[in-house]
Amino acid sequence: MQILPSEPLAVLEDLDDLYVNLDGACKPIWLNSSAQTFEKSSLGESNANEYFKGLGHQLKELRESPGEATKRICKYKVKDQERYIEWQIQSIKGSNATEELLLIGHDVSDFQYELLETKSKLKHLSTIIESEPSCVKTIGRDGELIDMNPAGLELIEAKDLESVKGGSVYNLMEGESLEKFKEFNRQVFEGKSGSLDFEITSLSGKKRHMRSYASPLKDENGNVILHVAVTNEVTEEIQKTQQLRESMEKAQAAAIAKGQFLANMSHEIRTPMNAVLGLSDLLLETPLDEDQRVFAEGVHTSANSLLKLIDDILDFSKIQAGKLEVYPRPSSLRIEIASLRQIFKNQAESKGLELCLEVSPKVPNSVVVDPDRFKQIVINLLGNAIKFTDKGRVGANIDYSDPESTDPEHLIVEVFDTGIGISEENKDRIFESFTQGNAGFNRDYGGTGLGLSISNQLIELMGGELKMKSEFGKGTTFRFTIPVVNPQDSMEPLIEQPPKENNPKEGRKPLSILLAEDNPLNQTYALRILEKAGHRVAVAENGAEAISAFCAESFDLVLMDIQMPVVDGEQATQEIREIDKSQKVPIVAVTANAMKEAKKRYLEIGMNSVLSKPFTKEELLELIDSLAGEPVQAGLS
Repeated sequence: MQILPSEPLAVLEDLDDLYVNLDGACKPIWLNSSAQTFEKSSLGESNANEYFKGLGHQLKELRESPGEATKRICKYKVKDQERYIEWQIQSIKGSNATEELLLIGHDVSDFQYELLETKSKLKHLSTIIESEPSCVKTIGRDGELIDMNPAGLELIEAKDLESVKGGSVYNLMEGESLEKFKEFNRQVFEGKSGSLDFEITSLSGKKRHMRSYASPLKDENGNVILHVAVTNEVTEEIQKTQQLRESMEKAQAAAIAKGQFLANMSHEIRTPMNAVLGLSDLLLETPLDEDQRVFAEGVHTSANSLLKLIDDILDFSKIQAGKLEVYPRPSSLRIEIASLRQIFKNQAESKGLELCLEVSPKVPNSVVVDPDRFKQIVINLLGNAIKFTDKGRVGANIDYSDPESTDPEHLIVEVFDTGIGISEENKDRIFESFTQGNAGFNRDYGGTGLGLSISNQLIELMGGELKMKSEFGKGTTFRFTIPVVNPQDSMEPLIEQPPKENNPKEGRKPLSILLAEDNPLNQTYALRILEKAGHRVAVAENGAEAISAFCAESFDLVLMDIQMPVVDGEQATQEIREIDKSQKVPIVAVTANAMKEAKKRYLEIGMNSVLSKPFTKEELLELIDSLAGEPVQAGLS
């Protein structure tokens, strides 16, 4: 079809858009080149006139008022591709001043494809949101609910969206949760993202704990238009957290109660044991016949065994609580081994055993190690060796790793015996608490089965390792290594001292001492030692009497028991320090509480030193000698 253009439309001939001129009856008058090409490729010659005529009528009917353009998007098949043309109608005046129509077609296929893709994505997203198990919602500036997925509706127990849409989500909250959520919503509309835990009451009245993650939705100008949030119920999590918190609080309370029980048990046992050990010591210094001496030594030995048991239980409890500590410092192992020889000599001789204690020449005069814990380990192992050996030899060998080796320097300790040995079935559990080498041995040999477990854990705490070789019926060897530092090049070598004499220090200056002690037997024990050493002693039976005595007389030193009636030792010390602000008079805490935390507290309230019960005569007199004269720095005894 050839249509000749009128002159005003000639300028449109070569434009890319489609231009179609229709007369008043909507019959085609003229098509530009682009329209003619489109006509041939998509409409065909036979359909073109009727198509444009029909399109003109449709657009004319849609036009709301004269002079206004009307638009419509139509889809076409062009060379097996779908193309989208947006048609616009405009009234024009023809050459004879008759009303004509101008149809302008613009190819919007690319835009339409993007629009369809966007719609597809939105539909996909909508499907995901609808099936999302979390609550997804949009909220307005004033808390009004704009939209909510089915999971959210189920959470608040609404029957459908229409029943709650437009209502305020604030109605689901109260109290602190309401105020927190209002502030949260305000911050979202300020452009901030974040999360919030809060509580709601569902439409049926059920309390639920919620956790919401929210972000602002902005328009093309960057203005926040919606609060978009994903919310989950965390009621079960909150309940479990609360239960865990309560369990932790109960565990902490139990730990405190356990610590208090251990402190009380230590006090209640150590206090009378101080008298038993002390008075039996004093008794052994008096003239005794053979039977009396046997009985007195039996009392003293049994009391020491009981003290060892108490120390094991306390150490085991500290290990369980993770509070057992080591304090490495330069020490002479030769001195420690010499003291062990004194401890075990009589025990070994009484069973007819040969006691062998050897320190290799390679061991330096001084090594950095915790001497108390080291000796405790060897005492436990050697004590077990003597206990479970009826004939032959027991002993300990201490060696030192090759200084030329690339490995860190180690102490190497072997404790051996020719005793009963350990059966194969019991080797795997020998280091367990409350376990002994073979079933039934606790009836024959006694003991708690704690010593080896404590030793093993102490060695691990010191960075070492404990190993065992044993043959049932032939004996056992325990071998452990501990990494150490050799400070020999930077300090004077320690000189081994001979065992201390039991005689009081000659020329000791007599002191005036206030003894605050409520236990009559412990009074007697301490009084005898002090008076025999030449000191003058005033006795107070409680803290109140101690305070009164301190105000009434002058004293060179105060021995203060901690647990006393009326006023305890801690309170009495604090009041005395208020009186004696210069702290010229040393105060010694005499306590059966072996816990380190307690000793630290005594020093903090103004005491100068701590003497643990049970104490020996030598320990008491040496401490007094160290404190006599100038005030000393506080330190643990």
